[in-house]
Amino acid sequence: MHQSLRNPILGGFNPDPSACVVGEDVYLATSSFAWFPGVPIHHSRDLVHWRHLGNALDRPSQLPLERAGLNGGIWAPTLRHHAGRFYLITTNREHGGNVIVHAERPEGPWSEPVWLDLPGWDPSLDWDADGTCWFTGTRDGGMIYGCTLDPLSGRPTSPVRDLWDGSGIFGVEAPHLLHHDGWYLLIVAGGFYQRGHLVAAARSRSPWGPYEPCPHNPILTQRDRLGHPIQSTGHGDLFRTADGRWWLCFLGVRNYGGLGGSWHTLGRESFLAPVAWRDGWPVIEAPQLELPAPGPLRPWPSAPIRDDFTGPTLAPAWISLRNSASQSLSERPGWLSVRGPGVVARRVEQPWMRAACLVEGRGSVTLFTSEGARVDLELHAERVAVRRTFEDWTQEVASTVSAGPVEVEILGNPWAFLLRVRSAGREILAHKVQSRLLSTDLSGGCVGLVVGLSAAAGEVIAADWFELHGWRSQQESGLDF
Repeated sequence: MHQSLRNPILGGFNPDPSACVVGEDVYLATSSFAWFPGVPIHHSRDLVHWRHLGNALDRPSQLPLERAGLNGGIWAPTLRHHAGRFYLITTNREHGGNVIVHAERPEGPWSEPVWLDLPGWDPSLDWDADGTCWFTGTRDGGMIYGCTLDPLSGRPTSPVRDLWDGSGIFGVEAPHLLHHDGWYLLIVAGGFYQRGHLVAAARSRSPWGPYEPCPHNPILTQRDRLGHPIQSTGHGDLFRTADGRWWLCFLGVRNYGGLGGSWHTLGRESFLAPVAWRDGWPVIEAPQLELPAPGPLRPWPSAPIRDDFTGPTLAPAWISLRNSASQSLSERPGWLSVRGPGVVARRVEQPWMRAACLVEGRGSVTLFTSEGARVDLELHAERVAVRRTFEDWTQEVASTVSAGPVEVEILGNPWAFLLRVRSAGREILAHKVQSRLLSTDLSGGCVGLVVGLSAAAGEVIAADWFELHGWRSQQESGLDF
């Protein structure tokens, strides 16, 4: 059981966090881009221990992704609770734009989508004390705009107006509007999503403006601390817990290259920082990897490391790229069968990791960041092979003769991955690859590393069981390779 608050609170591909508080319960939603199901929902009662409740967009009718680019799909959800109902608003970039779903419980079921005739991306919802619902969003040209809205029908109830242009902040987006101490406060992101990322604030006595920028903007950035292990911090959402304390959830990455050549393999993750108030403005402490626990610890039961595929449905941690692969737990009871084309995988959540599975068929066990940044352990008719792909370059780098089921083990650290294959209890292949090839610093993009099963068109690969475990440090992991 953790005794302190350890950042990131949600490791791996969990960007653009948005939080809402109901009593002593804190719920967090994150972006999912072209992966299905979409928008994972996590739950905590102490800000230290988090559990994955489910995914808000878990039906194809809610989440069309056929035309989605890897960095398209679902952008920047905002999670809110009002009058006994949860609301989630987000953007599906290629399929309909801004959209709202709602539910009585955070684990769902969530409603069918309510599509909005409002442009742009990174929308948000907030409520005044009188029950008025405010929509804010970002439109082309870096303008934050807004209106009042009926969240159940999606129809504006006021004219749409421009609110704030960022006062010189480059790439302003992702607004959240809240009311604090007599002021309407806009929290926005800027600097896009890499080393210059930031969080800024502006305020007004009226939600319509005019908005004055915070005199110490940006209120959060790491662009002047490039040697720090936490980088690319931005896209924040303020929330207050039941004990009256304020927090900012935000995205960032764990940097392992230092100043000389930074990279991160896991993608953008979710972090927390405490918030103080000075002259009515939020003051954010510099991000830290570890903070004192804010109160009594209330842990959840540990999530199982091993999945034996004996249930009727896949666990909510499993995701499918564009929902294109056909996956089945009944085609071969006790096995996960994946028919291509597509990828079915799990997020890699920690830099030191071990994945293992027993597989057979045709396809691959894949370490996957994108179609152009991946490492595959391929299963062929009478052999297995390791293939590396980076952009337009692909190469088979190791192979050996094998037939029938094989046990695959992948060990990882921030700098390398070791792929091992066993057949009939004997190791038949071992190959090490650099992890930097899978970093979005090189491959580009907004997503992160996953590990799982991949199949091309006409291929079927099946796993009898799958294990995934992660650690924050080499000392915790005991891995040495």
